[in-house]
Amino acid sequence: MKKIFFIAAVSLVLFSFRSPVARHNSISSTSTDTVKVMHVPDGDISEWPGDKFAQDKETEIWYAVDNDATALHIAMKIPNTKTQVKLMRQGMDLYIDVKGRKREATGVSFPMKIKQAGSGGFNPRQMAAETESKPEMKEFRQSMAANLIFLKSFGMDGQDDMIQPLAKEKGVSLGYAWDEADVMYIEYSVPVTLLGGNAALAGKKISLGCKINGIDIPTSAPSTTATPAGGGGRGGGGRGGGPPQQSSGAFGPGAATQGGMAALQEQSFWVKYDVKL
Repeated sequence: MKKIFFIAAVSLVLFSFRSPVARHNSISSTSTDTVKVMHVPDGDISEWPGDKFAQDKETEIWYAVDNDATALHIAMKIPNTKTQVKLMRQGMDLYIDVKGRKREATGVSFPMKIKQAGSGGFNPRQMAAETESKPEMKEFRQSMAANLIFLKSFGMDGQDDMIQPLAKEKGVSLGYAWDEADVMYIEYSVPVTLLGGNAALAGKKISLGCKINGIDIPTSAPSTTATPAGGGGRGGGGRGGGPPQQSSGAFGPGAATQGGMAALQEQSFWVKYDVKL
């Protein structure tokens, strides 16, 4: 099957479409596998054993963690397209706490939050449309391309916080891709030298956190929970008359009410991992 992988470059972003990876049900951070997996942060997670993955129910993100003598490796599988839109617009942080707590001092920001000009830029109808079909989702990804070629590393040992390309010698490296089903994949590789070195990590139970920033709704945004009749579908849309109807879309005009709060609020989860050195 034809494969095209993303390559981080200021002047070139290639969009990747690959065969869907099988759904996994558990994570094995203390696996006793004798075969060492060679991880390459290219957005292709096919080298990851299936039993390494577990899912955070709220975000629907599947994740796996592994390490070797040189780096800590993290893989994510993000099937929910609305979650993808949210993290590409608002940014997502990966935190690494080598002391096993839940401190947000060290980590990687990718994608980085888009700086909005003017009065906020929250447009529920537009955000709904971006996930309605594959062509629209692909167009949205292309519009986000300029924001997906850099990452920010922060709190790392021996280096200042910095915005860098997705691949950096002796630094954090990251790759991402989508498959034909619009599932997003992200792979991180963080050198152990930036986390205190092998001596500091050996045998430690560390914590890893993932946070997707919430959507900032301008104070002038309407607070209505209804849409005109004929709106229908996710995100609404019609202009017909008639009595108001409740929107069922996560990004519809009623998204700030009970049913859609998860789509707007900050979302995060933490997991533990036993370092094997």
